[in-house]
Amino acid sequence: MNPDLSVSYKHDFEKFLKHTDEKAILVSEIEKYISRYDIRSVLDIGAGNGEISIPLSKKVDRYLAIEKNPEFTLQLTQGGVETMEAEFPVQVVGAFDMVLASHTISYRRSDFSTFIKEFVQTAWNLVNENGIFLMIGSGGNNDDWYNLMKEIGEATELEPNKLGYQETTEQLHAIGKVTVEKVAAYVRTETLEDMIDALTFIAGKGDPVRKEKFLRHRDVTESILTEKYATADGFAFPFYHYFHLIQKN
Repeated sequence: MNPDLSVSYKHDFEKFLKHTDEKAILVSEIEKYISRYDIRSVLDIGAGNGEISIPLSKKVDRYLAIEKNPEFTLQLTQGGVETMEAEFPVQVVGAFDMVLASHTISYRRSDFSTFIKEFVQTAWNLVNENGIFLMIGSGGNNDDWYNLMKEIGEATELEPNKLGYQETTEQLHAIGKVTVEKVAAYVRTETLEDMIDALTFIAGKGDPVRKEKFLRHRDVTESILTEKYATADGFAFPFYHYFHLIQKN
């Protein structure tokens, strides 16, 4: 990503974060799994900037974060998290009660089929006996975001997500019994303008072409949001997270 696009992406991302409870929801839900399965050690693959990893790390005896972004690894280290700067799959010594991968994988990789098979198997090999592999992602074609994109005529933009999600779940089912929990997080704004800005980040994700295509339908999008997602306090739009759990026993 060139510097100008990087600045634009960061600006859009910060506006999105201002209006979403996603991080708080994810922390809260993952903590439930830590408590339910008596987790003492966690391997967090693709840990990000620490907003999830740092609070979770305080709930267990050992927390190892794998993150390839140098800026994020610095934030994690400064937050007191043991961190490995690398891209998974990578060699890791030992095994863990929980191996966590939350929104780690890009479904748009050209080598996705090969990559996801190696990713899932390598992660599974790092799970302790009676431990769990918890993989969190988006569904791709069964939620409000997909329906919105379909209504504005841009659902094909989500096709790689749909196919990637399906292939990921197939690989998970190949290694064990999978249980799935659907968890909602919300983007909440006081104004329609702020909601459009937040959803533009989701649509674009740093790609100016995808961002422009989404904004091309602004009038229709505003109409849909006003009709379906207006609340007494402004607007609320749900995004669903699918928690895929496999226990090793």
